[in-house]
Amino acid sequence: STPARIPYGTPFSHAAATAGLPHPSFPPVKGGKLLHESLPDNSGPYLSVASFNLLAPCYVRPVDKRTGGIQPFAAFEWISDVDTPEVLDIDKRGPRLLAALRSCRADVLCIQELQLSRSVGSDNEEQFELPSWLKPIVEDDVYDICLPPLSELEVMSNRNQRVLGIDDPVTSA
Repeated sequence: STPARIPYGTPFSHAAATAGLPHPSFPPVKGGKLLHESLPDNSGPYLSVASFNLLAPCYVRPVDKRTGGIQPFAAFEWISDVDTPEVLDIDKRGPRLLAALRSCRADVLCIQELQLSRSVGSDNEEQFELPSWLKPIVEDDVYDICLPPLSELEVMSNRNQRVLGIDDPVTSA
Protein backbone atom coordinates (compact mmCIF):
# COMPACT_ATOMS: atom_id res chain seq x y z
CA SER A 1 0.00 0.00 0.00
CA THR A 2 1.06 3.60 -0.55
CA PRO A 3 2.13 5.46 2.60
CA ALA A 4 -0.01 8.41 3.65
CA ARG A 5 1.37 11.80 2.61
CA ILE A 6 1.19 14.32 5.40
CA PRO A 7 1.84 18.00 4.56
CA TYR A 8 5.04 19.50 5.98
CA GLY A 9 4.45 21.35 9.24
CA THR A 10 1.35 19.37 10.19
CA PRO A 11 1.20 18.98 13.99
CA PHE A 12 1.94 15.39 14.98
CA SER A 13 -1.43 14.77 16.62
CA HIS A 14 -3.20 15.81 13.40
CA ALA A 15 -0.69 13.91 11.28
CA ALA A 16 -1.21 10.79 13.39
CA ALA A 17 -4.99 11.04 13.06
CA THR A 18 -4.66 11.61 9.30
CA ALA A 19 -2.49 8.52 8.94
CA GLY A 20 -4.78 6.48 11.18
CA LEU A 21 -2.24 6.37 14.01
CA PRO A 22 -3.01 6.58 17.72
CA HIS A 23 -2.50 9.81 19.64
CA PRO A 24 1.21 10.48 20.40
CA SER A 25 0.66 9.45 24.03
CA PHE A 26 0.83 5.74 23.12
CA PRO A 27 3.17 3.74 25.37
CA PRO A 28 6.68 2.84 24.18
CA VAL A 29 6.09 -0.78 25.18
CA LYS A 30 3.29 -3.18 24.38
CA GLY A 31 2.58 -6.32 26.34
CA GLY A 32 5.78 -5.90 28.36
CA LYS A 33 7.93 -6.00 25.21
CA LEU A 34 9.77 -3.22 23.47
CA LEU A 35 7.77 -1.83 20.56
CA HIS A 36 10.09 -3.29 17.92
CA GLU A 37 9.86 -6.73 19.55
CA SER A 38 6.07 -6.71 19.71
CA LEU A 39 5.65 -5.52 16.11
CA PRO A 40 8.38 -7.33 14.15
CA ASP A 41 6.81 -6.65 10.77
CA ASN A 42 5.93 -2.97 11.39
CA SER A 43 2.33 -3.74 10.46
CA GLY A 44 0.79 -2.35 13.65
CA PRO A 45 -0.82 1.03 14.18
CA TYR A 46 2.44 2.62 15.40
CA LEU A 47 4.84 4.96 13.65
CA SER A 48 8.47 3.98 14.09
CA VAL A 49 11.25 6.53 13.70
CA ALA A 50 14.99 5.84 13.64
CA SER A 51 17.75 8.42 13.66
CA PHE A 52 21.27 7.77 12.37
CA ASN A 53 24.37 9.94 12.26
CA LEU A 54 26.33 8.58 9.30
CA LEU A 55 29.60 10.47 9.92
CA ALA A 56 30.13 12.26 6.63
CA PRO A 57 33.35 11.09 4.95
CA CYS A 58 34.60 14.67 4.62
CA TYR A 59 34.52 14.95 8.44
CA VAL A 60 36.96 12.07 8.93
CA ARG A 61 40.33 13.59 9.80
CA PRO A 62 40.03 16.57 7.44
CA VAL A 63 42.58 19.36 7.40
CA ASP A 64 40.76 22.53 8.42
CA LYS A 65 41.87 25.31 6.05
CA ARG A 66 41.37 27.88 8.83
CA THR A 67 43.86 26.24 11.19
CA GLY A 68 46.00 24.13 8.87
CA GLY A 69 45.42 21.08 11.06
CA ILE A 70 42.91 18.42 11.98
CA GLN A 71 40.48 19.55 14.67
CA PRO A 72 40.63 17.34 17.81
CA PHE A 73 36.94 16.35 17.50
CA ALA A 74 37.59 15.02 13.98
CA ALA A 75 40.90 13.26 14.65
CA PHE A 76 39.41 9.98 15.95
CA GLU A 77 42.61 9.41 17.91
CA TRP A 78 41.16 6.24 19.50
CA ILE A 79 41.10 4.56 16.08
CA SER A 80 44.52 3.33 14.99
CA ASP A 81 45.92 3.86 11.52
CA VAL A 82 45.73 0.08 11.03
CA ASP A 83 41.99 0.06 11.86
CA THR A 84 41.14 3.25 9.97
CA PRO A 85 40.33 1.64 6.59
CA GLU A 86 37.96 -0.88 8.20
CA VAL A 87 36.33 1.49 10.68
CA LEU A 88 36.29 4.93 9.05
CA ASP A 89 36.55 4.39 5.29
CA ILE A 90 33.13 4.90 3.70
CA ASP A 91 33.77 2.12 1.18
CA LYS A 92 33.71 -0.33 4.11
CA ARG A 93 31.22 1.56 6.31
CA GLY A 94 28.69 2.34 3.57
CA PRO A 95 27.41 -1.21 3.01
CA ARG A 96 27.27 -1.79 6.78
CA LEU A 97 25.37 1.47 7.28
CA LEU A 98 22.91 0.50 4.53
CA ALA A 99 22.36 -2.87 6.20
CA ALA A 100 21.75 -1.16 9.56
CA LEU A 101 19.31 1.33 8.04
CA ARG A 102 17.39 -1.46 6.35
CA SER A 103 17.40 -3.77 9.35
CA CYS A 104 15.70 -1.27 11.65
CA ARG A 105 12.68 -1.29 9.29
CA ALA A 106 11.57 2.09 10.60
CA ASP A 107 8.68 3.92 8.99
CA VAL A 108 10.75 7.11 9.05
CA LEU A 109 14.54 7.34 8.85
CA CYS A 110 16.20 10.57 9.96
CA ILE A 111 19.76 10.86 8.72
CA GLN A 112 22.40 13.33 9.83
CA GLU A 113 25.78 14.02 8.25
CA LEU A 114 24.70 12.83 4.83
CA GLN A 115 27.37 13.88 2.35
CA LEU A 116 25.96 14.49 -1.12
CA SER A 117 27.96 14.82 -4.33
CA ARG A 118 27.54 17.25 -7.20
CA SER A 119 26.28 15.90 -10.53
CA VAL A 120 24.45 16.94 -13.67
CA GLY A 121 20.86 15.73 -14.04
CA SER A 122 19.12 14.44 -17.15
CA ASP A 123 17.90 17.99 -17.76
CA ASN A 124 21.55 19.21 -17.79
CA GLU A 125 20.90 21.07 -14.53
CA GLU A 126 23.41 20.83 -11.72
CA GLN A 127 22.14 18.85 -8.75
CA PHE A 128 23.34 16.94 -5.72
CA GLU A 129 22.93 13.20 -5.42
CA LEU A 130 23.04 10.53 -2.76
CA PRO A 131 26.21 8.50 -2.27
CA SER A 132 26.15 5.32 -4.34
CA TRP A 133 26.09 3.07 -1.26
CA LEU A 134 22.86 4.73 -0.04
CA LYS A 135 20.94 4.86 -3.34
CA PRO A 136 19.43 1.35 -2.94
CA ILE A 137 17.42 2.45 0.08
CA VAL A 138 15.53 4.90 -2.14
CA GLU A 139 15.59 2.92 -5.39
CA ASP A 140 14.79 -0.57 -4.02
CA ASP A 141 13.02 0.11 -0.75
CA VAL A 142 9.89 2.04 0.18
CA TYR A 143 11.61 5.24 1.32
CA ASP A 144 11.31 8.67 -0.23
CA ILE A 145 14.00 11.20 0.52
CA CYS A 146 13.45 14.76 1.65
CA LEU A 147 16.42 17.08 1.18
CA PRO A 148 16.82 20.81 1.77
CA PRO A 149 16.32 23.09 -1.24
CA LEU A 150 19.18 23.41 -3.71
CA SER A 151 19.92 26.95 -2.49
CA GLU A 152 20.56 25.66 1.06
CA LEU A 153 22.68 22.78 -0.24
CA GLU A 154 24.77 25.35 -2.15
CA VAL A 155 25.36 27.30 1.08
CA MET A 156 26.50 24.08 2.80
CA SER A 157 28.71 23.20 -0.16
CA ASN A 158 30.29 26.66 -0.15
CA ARG A 159 31.03 26.38 3.59
CA ASN A 160 32.69 22.99 3.15
CA GLN A 161 34.70 24.37 0.22
CA ARG A 162 35.85 27.33 2.30
CA VAL A 163 36.72 25.31 5.43
CA LEU A 164 37.65 21.85 4.14
CA GLY A 165 38.36 22.30 0.45
CA ILE A 166 35.51 19.89 -0.41
CA ASP A 167 32.68 20.93 -2.74
CA ASP A 168 30.08 18.56 -1.25
CA PRO A 169 27.27 19.62 1.07
CA VAL A 170 26.66 17.71 4.28
CA THR A 171 23.03 17.74 5.32
CA SER A 172 20.22 15.95 7.08
CA ALA A 173 17.53 13.97 5.28
